[in-house]
Amino acid sequence: MWVAKPDEAGKGRLTFQHMRCDHAGDVLRMEPFMRLRALALAAIPAAFLGVMASAPSASAWAPGNCQTGTFCVWPEWWYGDTDVPPSLETDREWSGSALGHIFYNNTSRDITMTYVVAGDEGQGPAYTACVSSNQGSYFTMPMHVTDVSWREDDGSPCW
Repeated sequence: MWVAKPDEAGKGRLTFQHMRCDHAGDVLRMEPFMRLRALALAAIPAAFLGVMASAPSASAWAPGNCQTGTFCVWPEWWYGDTDVPPSLETDREWSGSALGHIFYNNTSRDITMTYVVAGDEGQGPAYTACVSSNQGSYFTMPMHVTDVSWREDDGSPCW
């Protein structure tokens, strides 16, 4: 039960506290309003994750029907082997527009991939991601991959 209680300084302000009945000892205890504060603080990271929803996921993915030595993007979601043809399959640097839900780098080099949100119809910001060799993942919403280039090796890992 929530109750309003005047503050201890008596300045006319109310503080809200949660009252809980402890049935084991039939004692009525007052708990500070900390649960709501903790809940509010937990909402901040959740909001940040919502902003990051358009970024590619970091989980590993299967190469499917992406040939060795190529980078592939598929227009539909799937898991494991598939007969869905890729919307993009390239063994060299590429630019254009390919609808993508899933991507896989089946080459021996890291790739820098540029993409835009499909729903923005080319009017939104462009994003880039580094895709490690022999790794892939998926977008959490439909994207258009617009550029694929070999990543310059500066000694830093590709995340």
